[in-house]
Amino acid sequence: MKLICYSLDGKQIDVQPASAERPWIDDTREQFAKRCLPLVVANAHGWQIRLLDGCWLKWNGGIYPNGLKVKTDSGTSDHIASHFGHGILTFRVHCLFRTEPGINLWVTGPVNSFKDGIQPLSGLLESDWMPYTFTMNWQVTRKRKWIRFEKGDPIAQVFPVPRGIVDTTEPELRSLATDEALNEMVRGWHKSRREFIEALKARDPATVSQAWQKHYFRGQYPDGSPGSSEHQTKIRPKPFKSD
Repeated sequence: MKLICYSLDGKQIDVQPASAERPWIDDTREQFAKRCLPLVVANAHGWQIRLLDGCWLKWNGGIYPNGLKVKTDSGTSDHIASHFGHGILTFRVHCLFRTEPGINLWVTGPVNSFKDGIQPLSGLLESDWMPYTFTMNWQVTRKRKWIRFEKGDPIAQVFPVPRGIVDTTEPELRSLATDEALNEMVRGWHKSRREFIEALKARDPATVSQAWQKHYFRGQYPDGSPGSSEHQTKIRPKPFKSD
């Protein structure tokens, strides 16, 4: 599948494959957060747009655009503005993404990254036809506090999703007991989990050496048999090629 990023009128754009790495994950005790495969895979799910000009900002709590003060390192405001008011910071993204027919583009903040006092907003674009650019917006959540963005900080993460996937999904709520085989696997996993935690508390040498149960990480069922043949432990988004 193709994903094309068109830069506009000679404007710069820094868009890179998202990385699975996060400084806060490295800082966790024994880097235990790296054991959470769903989290690590989500980190690298797509491409990140990175900031070309660092800035400081502070919101006074007002509803008008001038209530958000923005100071860029360069002294210009080509990429950063207070446009909507209400403490919403707008990053101008000088590009247009084009996806294949029937594919939307999910635009959100950098996944599993945090910045005190400000929260990224998310959007869904019909990028297979629209000739319109978009902006990436963040909502300030802490008034009268200076907030810093560094040059090179990721301000958005994008990835393609099929259009209509939610509308055509038929959700059902069932008791687990109605699926005997699945219920048996879940019960076996719960039992295994309890025994593992008890053994850890007892400082059982063999259990301590394992550190954590790795069934999902390895793509295995609780009994150790193989799960899905399409199990992923890594996502490797390709870099954009320049023409």
